[in-house]
Amino acid sequence: MCPTQAHNLRKQQRLATLVRTKAVERTEKLNEWEERYLTRVDDERRRQHEDKMKHFRRVVSKAQQQEHGMYEKVRQSEYSRTKQEQVVKKLNDQLLKLRRRNHSSIREQMADSLRKEKELEWKLQREKAQLTKTTVEREGMYENIVKLRERLREDKYVMGEEEREHIRLQRIGMRTDGYLDQGQTLASYG
Repeated sequence: MCPTQAHNLRKQQRLATLVRTKAVERTEKLNEWEERYLTRVDDERRRQHEDKMKHFRRVVSKAQQQEHGMYEKVRQSEYSRTKQEQVVKKLNDQLLKLRRRNHSSIREQMADSLRKEKELEWKLQREKAQLTKTTVEREGMYENIVKLRERLREDKYVMGEEEREHIRLQRIGMRTDGYLDQGQTLASYG
């Protein structure tokens, strides 16, 4: 083999070695960029799920507070209605007693008795109207609390689904991180 051919052969070998080295470096850089990109994507997904979880926790907490407040209002309304019902019953009983007495009383007391009767009837009508109003309010509050409880149940269900998805993504992320760590360890030994 002549010296020129030997020189060209060495030159080609050096060139081939250089090309292989550059290709390996380029592949390593691409792998590193891809790994960084995937890490960023995974981190962004985790942050989004954490934000969703925070949001649902706030929604559920607020709904629970509203439900408690409405429950207290319904209890108070029921107490007021019961009290009003007792007042109405008492006034009704008084009116019935007064009517019996008035029918058996003498004519001179008739004018006075009728006036008292009308006053009591007016009072009774007013209290009955108040009872009706209180009953309607109680029913409205009860419907609202039922609707709120349904919405709360749905929000809790969605929150549970989001938590399960979040945990699943965290597990995938941990596995991916573990595989990436193993890959780096193998590459450093290779």
